[in-house]
Amino acid sequence: SKIEAVVGVDMIQDNLQAMGILMDRKNMPLIVVLVIDENGELSESFNVQLEKNIGDIKNVYNRGVSGDSSRFVVQYVGTSRNLAVDINAKAKNMGYQIIINGFDDKTITLKASKK
Repeated sequence: SKIEAVVGVDMIQDNLQAMGILMDRKNMPLIVVLVIDENGELSESFNVQLEKNIGDIKNVYNRGVSGDSSRFVVQYVGTSRNLAVDINAKAKNMGYQIIINGFDDKTITLKASKK
């Protein structure tokens, strides 16, 4: 019975994390990336481009649009600073011009436009 309970809790944690409700996992922090799209050009494939071009990203969850900002939750092996540097370095490969506006421990804010 205890083994079933442990498996059950682990499955619940995995499901909550997949839905973006459980935001922390010690070895794989989740970082919120707020993308400002002033020109309305941000493709829905932005999250696919992140996963494709940045090696340490495990998953990208699209959390919707509010005004001119898109919100993504990124499961990344590293810090938000490292992710910001990676996004900036890979912007050209992704087909975007990206300006990093700022970041803290859990959030990166950037402007993106199609090249």
